[in-house]
Amino acid sequence: MEALSEKDIVALSSLQAEEACALVQRVFDATIAATYQKQGREHFHSFVDPIAFASRLATPAHFALGAYSEGILIGMIEVRDLSHICLLFTDLAWQGKGVGSLLVQKAQERCADSSWMDVNAAPNAVSFYQKMGFVPTSEEQETDGIRFVPMRKDLSE
Repeated sequence: MEALSEKDIVALSSLQAEEACALVQRVFDATIAATYQKQGREHFHSFVDPIAFASRLATPAHFALGAYSEGILIGMIEVRDLSHICLLFTDLAWQGKGVGSLLVQKAQERCADSSWMDVNAAPNAVSFYQKMGFVPTSEEQETDGIRFVPMRKDLSE
C-alpha cells in the first residue's frame, strides 16, 4: 500500500452511492454494529441506504468525498450544511494510514467559510477526532439506538 495524496480524494456523486454505502456498511458491521442494540443497527443501515445517500447529495451545502487507491474506494466522508460530518469511514485495511485524516482535512477546506465543524463521533472514534482538533461538547449520548459523543472544532483559528 502506498501513501495517498490529495489527487486520490475526489467528490462523490450519486453514481458512487452503491459503492460508498457498501464500504460504510461493511466497516460499520465489522467495527461498531456489535456495540449497538438492534434499533441502532437498523437506524444506521437505513441512513446509509444508497437511495437515501444519493438524495442527501442533491441537497445544497451537502457533499461527500471519497479516497481511492488503484480505482478502489477505501474511505469516504459525508458533510451536511458545510459544517457537520455525517459519516467518515475507512476500509479496515487502510485504517491508521492517514486516509481519515486526509478526508477530514479536504472536507475542512471545502467548509472554509464555516467557522466550525462538528461530528457525532462513535465512541471508538473519539480519540481520532481529538487528534484532528475536535473537542467533546457533551458526554456520550444515544439517539435512535445510535451511541455518539458530540464534538466540535473551531475552523477560524
